[in-house]
Amino acid sequence: MSKKCCFTGYRPSKLPYLKDEQSEEYQKLYRLLTEAVREAAEAGYDYFISGFAQGIDLMAAEIVIALRRDGWEIELEAALPAMDQTNGWDDFERGIYYMMLDQADRRVCLDRKMTRYSALKRNEYMIQEADLVIAVFDGKRGGTAHTVGMARKKKRKLWLIDPNDFTITKEEGLF
Repeated sequence: MSKKCCFTGYRPSKLPYLKDEQSEEYQKLYRLLTEAVREAAEAGYDYFISGFAQGIDLMAAEIVIALRRDGWEIELEAALPAMDQTNGWDDFERGIYYMMLDQADRRVCLDRKMTRYSALKRNEYMIQEADLVIAVFDGKRGGTAHTVGMARKKKRKLWLIDPNDFTITKEEGLF
């Protein structure tokens, strides 16, 4: 039986440096998230779930794909809120999304069309499935805060990466 890990975190609108892969902050966060995924894999987590949203979700999916290419025996699931999740994305972002989606081992789609509840349903699904949640989170209100709250309520292991000071806090599901 697989040990599962999912990701949650901000979109570029809440973390603007996610739009600049060359920035020092982006590079620090990418390295820290890569280290967290490696540590999880070394601890026996072999199944990773990404919501494939812009920002942290796609960064995490990219990291899992890269580690798998490097020989790690890990799988990637794309947990999609709806079939039309990329409506409104520019062509470049949509191209990256589909390129990574093609490399996912499994795809789960929760709604046909995006509604205001689709992302929430996707997040609930991921928390239900996961044993560990890796969250890029600094306390801001919104979808990531709600997902972190669900993880705590379900007593999931939670690794919080602060995107401002680049520290990791590990909560072992004791809530």
